[in-house]
Amino acid sequence: VDSLKPNSYTLDQKLSWLSKLDGQIYEEVFKTHEVFPDGAFVPYDGENIDEPLLVPYPFDADIYINFLEAQIDRENGETAKYNQSITLFNNAYQNFTSWYNRTHTPRPTGQRFIF
Repeated sequence: VDSLKPNSYTLDQKLSWLSKLDGQIYEEVFKTHEVFPDGAFVPYDGENIDEPLLVPYPFDADIYINFLEAQIDRENGETAKYNQSITLFNNAYQNFTSWYNRTHTPRPTGQRFIF
C-alpha cells in the first residue's frame, strides 16, 4: 500500500490495523463455519511478519489494500478519500464473505466452540 498511497505510518501501525481486520474476519467469518484455521488468531507484529494473512486469493488484494488505504485516509482526516476507500473495502469484503458462505459449511446454529 505504501507504493500506492505514500504515507508516514509505521509498519507496526499497519500491522495493528491488519490484525484488527483479520481478528474480525476470524471471529465473524471463519469461526461461524465448521472448518476454520486451528487455534486462536494471533495478532501480527514484527515477530510474525511472514505469517500469511487470512483472506485468500483472489479476494486478498482488494480487501487488504482498500482497508489500509481507508485507515490512512481516516487518520489523515481526509473524509472524501476515506468514504471512497471504505466503500471499495466494503464491496470487496462483501464479495469475500458471500463467496466464503457459499463454499463453506456453516456451523449449526447454537453450537458452541470451546478452545
